[in-house]
Amino acid sequence: MKQIEQSKRLNAVSCSQWRAALATLMIELALLLHGKLDDDENGRKVLVGGYTQYGAHSEYRLGGEALYHYQGMVVEKLYDGSCEWKQENSLEEQLKEMARPVIDDAVKAYRRQQKEDERLGISSTPVALDVEWLGGDEGLAEATSDYRHQEWETICEAADGDQELEAFVQVTGESRSLKEVSQRLRLKDGDRDRLMKRLKRRVRKKLPIG
Repeated sequence: MKQIEQSKRLNAVSCSQWRAALATLMIELALLLHGKLDDDENGRKVLVGGYTQYGAHSEYRLGGEALYHYQGMVVEKLYDGSCEWKQENSLEEQLKEMARPVIDDAVKAYRRQQKEDERLGISSTPVALDVEWLGGDEGLAEATSDYRHQEWETICEAADGDQELEAFVQVTGESRSLKEVSQRLRLKDGDRDRLMKRLKRRVRKKLPIG
């Protein structure tokens, strides 16, 4: 009965109310993803920066842009009845309230997958950006998953704004060998070292790497 009542309430929402509610939701999702909203050349909302290059919210993992992926998930939860639209909440308030649990669940699922990969001996960590200069000679071999994830997020943030570095980090995050990285990016001899040096300089501005 509650789901029927909720469906009627959703059907009564006007187009203008939906636009306003979704605009609020987009702002909330951008904050939760640690980025900011901007418009592309077509006026479409895009996420600038944020934790979406690698990890739980990467396009590689989600199969699409994190911003719109999570927007769809939140709205779907209202329509399929898996989340209750509280009577005291406006549509904007309800969507905003639902955003954080959806993001948190995605992170928890990602961490469960990491632990399962480790149990099975599967390497889900991208190649050759960490052990070379994150954590010195010890690398990240003994680091916790949380620490490893935080370091990767810093790398992604450091690459933001430099299209060549963004592509380098993204492809490295999706690859399992240096050969695959070089092939996908069509890197010539010396290109990888050049990119690593530039990325290292930018990361050092964010992390006290000795």
